[in-house]
Amino acid sequence: MLIVDDDAVMRLLMRTILEADGFAVVEAANGREALQQVGVRRPGAILLDLLMPEMDGFEFISVLRAMPEERDIPVIVVTAKELTPRDHEQLNGSMVRILEKGGAGRDTLLEDLRSWLHASVHSREKVAP
Repeated sequence: MLIVDDDAVMRLLMRTILEADGFAVVEAANGREALQQVGVRRPGAILLDLLMPEMDGFEFISVLRAMPEERDIPVIVVTAKELTPRDHEQLNGSMVRILEKGGAGRDTLLEDLRSWLHASVHSREKVAP
């Protein structure tokens, strides 16, 4: 699992939940670092913030989807940004789910993340030969 977020506290919270559930976690503070991490070891999924310095989430997704070997990595957008119709259009087909950082609070965000990941893992197990 690759966590891409410039907020170190949010990365720590997500890492704590994921590792407690048995996931191996790698972190990146921006899109450039994330692309380097993807080059080192292909993650099973990416948790991506959209608003970051150097390379934001939109640019990261664009570059990732242009990489033939990596274009099918599931991307879960985790953002505090209120998405516009243009944002949704830009993200269309590029991610699996959007989880909001604000609103319901971090506990709810992390519980949503945990539920999605477990459902995703179990659905892959059913499909696997």
